Order: sequence, then C-alpha cells, then structure tokens
Amino acid sequence: MGRRKGEMSAEERAKRSADRKIHDGDQETTDMLKFNLLLYDMPPFDTHDPELLKQRIQEYFDLCVEYGRRPGAAGLAAAVGVARKTLLTWRDGSVRPSSEHRQIMERAFTIIDSMMEQFMLTGKVNPVSGIFLMANNHGYRQKVEISAEVERPQLETLSRAELESRYNPNIIDADIVQPEQIEQKAKDPVPAEDDDDDIV
Repeated sequence: MGRRKGEMSAEERAKRSADRKIHDGDQETTDMLKFNLLLYDMPPFDTHDPELLKQRIQEYFDLCVEYGRRPGAAGLAAAVGVARKTLLTWRDGSVRPSSEHRQIMERAFTIIDSMMEQFMLTGKVNPVSGIFLMANNHGYRQKVEISAEVERPQLETLSRAELESRYNPNIIDADIVQPEQIEQKAKDPVPAEDDDDDIV
C-alpha cells in the first residue's frame, strides 16, 4: 500500500537533503535560518537581572555584525528568549516598571530605530515596509490633522434700490404672508361651488 506521508527514516531524510541543490535565491534563506537558529539556541538567563539583560542584548548585536544581519525587534526578542510584545511592554514600562530595565530596552530599540531609518533613507528597506515595521515595533505613528472651520457668510444689508436692481422688483413688492394667516385660511370653510352649470 505504500507509506504514509511523513514516514521517512533519518537516513533517507539526510540523503534527500544532501541531494537537493541550493538554488541562487535559497542561500539567503538558509543563512537567515541558520542565524535565527543561533538565536533560538542561546541559553536561557535570568531576565530580571539588568546586567545579564544588557549582556544578552550586546551578544545579539555582536551576532548581527558577525553574520551581516539587520537587527530588529523580533530578532532581539528571540535572543532574549521572550515574545516581541514582551519586549515592547518592558520598553514602555507597563510590565517591568524598573527604570533600569526600561532604560536598557530604550537604548536597544534606539539602535534598531536608527538603523531602520538609515536603511529606509538609503533604499535598503522599502519605505512602505519600514513604516509598517516602525509603527508596529517602535511606536511610530502617522499623524493626520483635519481642521474643520466653517465660515459664516456675512449678511449684507442692501437698500431697496440695490435689491430692485439685483432682483425682479415685483418680488420685493409681493405680499408677505405670515404663518397666522395661513392657519386662519386653513380653518375657514371652503365656499361650495355652484354646480348648476353642470345640469343639462
């Protein structure tokens, strides 16, 4: 019947991997994965200790230099061994309110912010991607201001002669009907029409 999907011995898997050729575009992916696995394999440490935290951040930046990788919030989080959101809460002081932890994270993120700006300015990072990353990882916001000012038109006072020259003089002399007059006409009975003319 054949074997099920995923059933392969370790030897077969190793031979299959060795037989695959690395394509031109795949080398960069392979290098990135190797770098991220280095971060994953870093030993855990006491993140409550500010000195150990500083040391791990320095190790992360050193690895970025050694492997030619751009530092980022997700990579820093992987090196520290926490989620990216956790680092952001340490940075804003909402979880680890100690000023020392906050200062350490602010300094680390300032380096990443500075590099991201330079990458965008030199065209090494697409500005759209850079804006997305800066907004989601570094607290940047796009500010849109909407100003709604309504100007009230100035009422002009015109003399009768000016009004007549601008408009039909018959309109000016028209009788103005007050609302009370309309109500009164509605109450008055309508006179019956003479229907005698209709009889033949």
